[in-house]
Amino acid sequence: MELNKFWMVLRDNLGSGAHVRHRTYDEALNEAHRLCQKENSTFFILEATTAVRPKPQLIPTEIIKLEPLSRFDGQ
Repeated sequence: MELNKFWMVLRDNLGSGAHVRHRTYDEALNEAHRLCQKENSTFFILEATTAVRPKPQLIPTEIIKLEPLSRFDGQ
């Protein structure tokens, strides 16, 4: 999976996080201006600089030879 840099807009002193990933700084800046005027509040532009993700891990497997079912179950 390819990861690309993105920016997010976050309102100051608001408990909830940002939701929209903007593909460019200018898109995020325009959104911050729009929200600032609408909400009369301060907004921050956050830049994603680093991603940390787990490496794919090989899951050990084993082959089990199954015995055929008996026609009689010993009775």
